[in-house]
Amino acid sequence: MLFVLFSGQKRSGQLVLSIVLYLRTYFQRWFIVSLIIAEKLSELRDLSDGNDDLICLLLDKFLVNAEKYLDTAKESLASKKYEDVKFAIHTMKGSSMSLGLKDLGDILTILNQKCKDDDYSGFEESIEQMYQMIESVREYRGTF
Repeated sequence: MLFVLFSGQKRSGQLVLSIVLYLRTYFQRWFIVSLIIAEKLSELRDLSDGNDDLICLLLDKFLVNAEKYLDTAKESLASKKYEDVKFAIHTMKGSSMSLGLKDLGDILTILNQKCKDDDYSGFEESIEQMYQMIESVREYRGTF
């Protein structure tokens, strides 16, 4: 089934991104459970002596900034301001990976490479998927 869905993709990065986004959508309910890498969550708890306040603070800050960066990427893409798209994607990638948001970080890593290759195909769909992922982070944040 995946072969049929993605056989039209020409570049391997685009194929991988399409597969990741397809699987992310298909298994959305289960991604919240593994949203933050356990090791990163443990590191953040160790930094705050087991107190979840630091994690909550970092997630709150991330949620505010991530939506701004996604809005910037979306608007900049529409107006073909590719340097602004690159900046927003690159910044979000670092923030996501620092917090251990692996699924989001993986997609942003692929998009970051596509930016370096000046290949913006599929970005609109990816940005919409990331809005959904940010909403999943918000739901996860609500569990603290």
